[in-house]
Amino acid sequence: DGGPESVAALSWGLHVWTLALSESRNRSAALKRAISTLASASRIRLRAFVSAVRLVMIPLVCALVIAVASEDPRGRTLALALAVASLGFGVVVHGRAIVLGRPGREHEPNDSLMSTGEWLAKLR
Repeated sequence: DGGPESVAALSWGLHVWTLALSESRNRSAALKRAISTLASASRIRLRAFVSAVRLVMIPLVCALVIAVASEDPRGRTLALALAVASLGFGVVVHGRAIVLGRPGREHEPNDSLMSTGEWLAKLR
């Protein structure tokens, strides 16, 4: 009806609606940041686990070959225990990156790289 109460109510409703939209945008941006952070941590965890497996690849493959080729059940059990122990060692070495999702020291830049000639000159 154009009275002061209805104008105030209309204004109040408009402000509440605008506030609700801005909060939803902020929540949406915060959700996107959280998802990207989780995705980044998941990629770091996956890379760390792959690095852990690569670290123990030789004893792991040897243990699995022995387990498959062994006809003695005790030999299979021992080989499978060796495979689990080697995987455990790799997980322990890369544990911080796997559990926390943060890169370990192996991902820090190394500024002290030298060419072979520089290394030989320094060696003399």
